[in-house]
This record gives sequence, C-alpha cells and structure tokens, in this order.
Amino acid sequence: MDEGIKSLADALMHNEVTTFLSSSTSFQHTWSLTQTLTTLELGDNHIRSQGAQHLANALIKNETLINLNLYDNHIEDEGTECLTNALINSKKLTTLILDLNRIHNKGAQYLANLLIRNTSLTTLHIKHNSFGSNAAQYLANALAKNKTLITLKLGKNYIKVDGVKYLVNELKNNKVIPFHLHQIHTNLCPFSQTLTTLDLSFNHIDPDGVENLANELKNNEVLITLELGCNFFGDQGAYHLANLLIYNRKLTTLLLENNHIGPQGAQHLADALIKNETLTSLDLSENNIGDKGAEYFANALTNNKVIIVLLSSTTYQHTTYIAQTLTALNLAKNKIGQKGAQFLANAITNNNVT
Repeated sequence: MDEGIKSLADALMHNEVTTFLSSSTSFQHTWSLTQTLTTLELGDNHIRSQGAQHLANALIKNETLINLNLYDNHIEDEGTECLTNALINSKKLTTLILDLNRIHNKGAQYLANLLIRNTSLTTLHIKHNSFGSNAAQYLANALAKNKTLITLKLGKNYIKVDGVKYLVNELKNNKVIPFHLHQIHTNLCPFSQTLTTLDLSFNHIDPDGVENLANELKNNEVLITLELGCNFFGDQGAYHLANLLIYNRKLTTLLLENNHIGPQGAQHLADALIKNETLTSLDLSENNIGDKGAEYFANALTNNKVIIVLLSSTTYQHTTYIAQTLTALNLAKNKIGQKGAQFLANAITNNNVT
C-alpha cells in the first residue's frame, strides 16, 4: 500500500488532464489516470500517516484538485499535519473529508491552521475522530478568522459542553456557516444565529436538554431544519418542542423519529400545529402514538392552514390517499390501526389547504 500511494503521489505531481479518480482497493496503475485531477476519493483504504505524507508531497505542487476524500484511513495527527501543510496555499481545494481518521486534539491544531490560512476551502468533514474540548477551542479560534467555510461537520466526537461553548461563541458572529452538530456527545447551549440546519440526532438528549434547545430557538429567525431523531426524550421532550412550535416563526422541518413519543406527546405536538404557521414537514416515524395520537393529529390537520403534503409509509389501507395537502407528515411505524387511519382520512377530507 505504501508503494501504491507513493506512485499515486508521483503521478499527482505531474497531472494535466484527468478529472476523477476513485480507489478503494489498490493504487496499482493509477499513475496513468491522474492528469488534471479535480476529485480524488480514497476512502476506506489503509493510507495511514506515511501514505498521507506521500500524498502531501504531491499536493504541495498540485494546482487542480478541488475535492479530496480520505475518510477512514487512520492518518492520525502526523498525517493530518502533512496534509494541512500541503493544502494551506491551495487556491482550488473546496472540499476536504477526513472522517474516521483517529485525529486527536493535536491534529485539530493543524486543521485550525488550515482554516486560518487557506482561502478556498468551503466544506470540512471531520466526523468520528477523537476531538475533545481543546480541539473545539482551536477550531473556534480559526473560525473567527476564516471567511470561506460554509459547512463544518463534527459529528461523533467528544467536544462536550465546554467544546460547544467555544464553537458557539465564535459562530454567533459568523455569517456563513450552516453548522452541523450531528452526534456530538454533549448537552446543549446557545448556538450560531446564522445556523440554518441543526442535526443533533443520536445525542442522548434528555427532556431537560430539549427544553434548553427549545428555549433558545423560540425567537430564532434563522434555523429552518431541526433534526432530533433517536434521542428517546419521550412525551416530556415532545412537550417542550410543542412550545417551540407555538412561538417559532421560521422552522419549516422538524425530524423526531424514534424518540419514544406516545399519545400524550402527540397531543402536545398536534395542539401546537394548530397555532403554528410555518412548519411544512414533520417526521414522527418509529414512535408510539397509536390510534389516539392519530386522532390528535387528525384534529390538527383539520385546522392547520400551512402543512401541504403527507408522507406516511404506514401499511394501513386508508392512509395512502391522504397525501394531497401535506408537505411531510411521517407517521410510519406508530402502531396506528384502522381506527387511527380513518381519523386521518376524515381530517384530510375536511382540510382545504391549497
């Protein structure tokens, strides 16, 4: 593998024509393909730090590469240092994906330096590494000086509360980044006022955490999509989100799949929908609202004047024809029987949203 990546690196130094290379098994003979490479996908290989050094040597002189994907290669901090040093002066690179690479806080320092000095990078994926709160501080300081980054994905790290605070303090003043916190193991705190999409799925967020988040978002005028699937916060969490829907006037998409929400939580959310004037998509799949919960939503659908399309993968016969006015209401796998389906069908019949 080391010889293969070295051959590839040698080819990259002299590339002039080819636009795409993807390899997941072997680097043999790839030298003949790399002549104006703009996208290089090398995910799920065994490049490691030494291979990353070979690549870095090539990238110092490369003037064409736009997208570099090295996910799951265990390049670690040493390999990260080599790559970031090589990419600092790149005028073309816009996307760098380094998920699953065993990068620690030291490596985050190198990435932060890249963000400060590089002027072309718009997308950085560094999910599923080993970043702690110190890494978050390095990145936050870099974001304060960066003027180009649009998307930063930090999911499945360990930055925790202190780390989020560092990031949030800088992102409050950031005017560009839609910031994704997918699967960060943390409680919640205030976040960027420019955030448009927030993914906090699989984060062990309890009802208190949901309450904190809901309170932060009540007057938020930027966030459009909120993803909270698989947090298991139950009816109490649904209650806090219902309060959010009553006050918030910007949110259009709310994803709450697999959260142990029952009929009571469904009632809270359904009552909020009657008052809400902006939500167009609600995913409640894989909960336990049952027929009673379906009845609550049927009442909401009769009175709601905004929601436009229904996406339901329930297997019950009478639910298939109600997809006429909702944008997205997903009630799949909710133990809804024929009675609940009839409630929903009747509601759609009486709903006159255009």
